Amino acid sequence: MFQRLNAGLCAAALGLSATALLIVPLLLLPQAPFVATTIVIVTALLTPFHAALLHEAIHGKLLKGERANRTAGRLLAVCFGVAFEVVRYGHLAHHRFNRHALDRPDVLEGNATLCRRLGYFANLLGGVYAIELLSTLMSLLPRRVLIARIGRLTKGDEASALAVVRGMQRAVADARLTRARIDCFAVLTLYGLAFWLYGAAWLLLLASIVIRGLVISLFDNAPHYGTPPATHAPVFNLSLPAWARAVMLNQNLHGLHHRRPGLPWHALPAAFAADGIRYDGTFARAVLRQFNGPQPACQARDFEAIS
Repeated sequence: MFQRLNAGLCAAALGLSATALLIVPLLLLPQAPFVATTIVIVTALLTPFHAALLHEAIHGKLLKGERANRTAGRLLAVCFGVAFEVVRYGHLAHHRFNRHALDRPDVLEGNATLCRRLGYFANLLGGVYAIELLSTLMSLLPRRVLIARIGRLTKGDEASALAVVRGMQRAVADARLTRARIDCFAVLTLYGLAFWLYGAAWLLLLASIVIRGLVISLFDNAPHYGTPPATHAPVFNLSLPAWARAVMLNQNLHGLHHRRPGLPWHALPAAFAADGIRYDGTFARAVLRQFNGPQPACQARDFEAIS
């Protein structure tokens, strides 16, 4: 039952992307600019829905069978403007070593300089998505160059961060890089065609990409903001209205997802109730708290619920 539902949701997400990228400029611009703008902006605002489906594919839970699941994940990722293997590695590394040295953007290491604070807010307001786009483009670099550049990411001597970097170097040495390059070419082709079709209205398409990047970046670290800067730190479970939970496919239960990553999206609410877990606050409050800014590692407090 849920496999058919997932297939239908995936088709809907891909259909929305195709509509915003291709059908709108072909059939609605400039004849119906208001309708076209509404469709494009609504599609961009539905980024959490698209991202949740991509997330299920990353965990192998979207479609039955590895090949079908990977294909669906790659299609969703390309419509998102990124390579599937790029976001897949980053997310699975995040699960294995949550809050490692390269995975705690809200914690300032060393001196809390103005530049570092500005960097935090740049990351919060679109930087996360920009890094995903850049990482996708960088997959086109020669393997030896990528391996060398990845080696420079090492931050201190924290074992988990070193393991993430070494794993990334292994990833660019095997077939995952080839798949990422194919996805990157597909992204460049799809978005190049879309911008060409939009013509003089290209700013509308750019605005939708900016909205997507803002949503992704604001939501990305919200369930982790304010938790201890240590590997395997606790994660927040956040409350949402029913309609928002449906759009996000229960991704507000991020703490439970970290504890039991094998559970598909539709099984999370029942597990949440059965385990007797309580919400740590609202999702909206968790997102807004991030604007309190980063804090030095020495001042990071123990985990406490969002009141």
